[in-house]
Amino acid sequence: MTPLLSSDLAAELLARGHAVRLRALGGSMRPWMRPGVVVTLVPVADRAGLRIGEVVLAICDGRPTLHRIVRVMPDLRLKGDALGYLDPPPQAVLGRVDDSGGLRDQLIARLSRTLCPVQRVLTLLICAFRSRRPRGHSA
Repeated sequence: MTPLLSSDLAAELLARGHAVRLRALGGSMRPWMRPGVVVTLVPVADRAGLRIGEVVLAICDGRPTLHRIVRVMPDLRLKGDALGYLDPPPQAVLGRVDDSGGLRDQLIARLSRTLCPVQRVLTLLICAFRSRRPRGHSA
C-alpha cells in the first residue's frame, strides 16, 4: 500500500496496476465522502466491469475527478453526490474506490445503485410539473 499521493502520481501508479491512497478534496461527494477523507483506489482494467454506484477517479475536462458512476450506457457519466448536474464524459477512468473493506461503504454503494434510477425519474417528474405551472404563478 502506498502512502498518500498526488493525483498525478496516483494516476501513474494505477496505470501500472498498483493500489493507491488519496485524500479526497472538496465537498462534491458529501455526505458519503467528507473533505479530507482518505480513500483507497484500485486499478480499473476494463470499463466494461464498471457499475452504477461505484466511485471512480477519472479525468474529466483534463482534471482528476473522484465522483460516482450514474450511467454506463450508452456512455459513462459521473456525478458528485452533492451536485445537481452530471460531469462531462470522462476521457479516462484511472481507478475505482475499493469499498470491499467496509460494510458501511458497501451498503451506501448498493443504496446508490438502487436510488440513481429513482432520482432520475423524480427529477423528470419535477421538471414536468414545473413546466405545467402557469407563468407568473408563485408557489
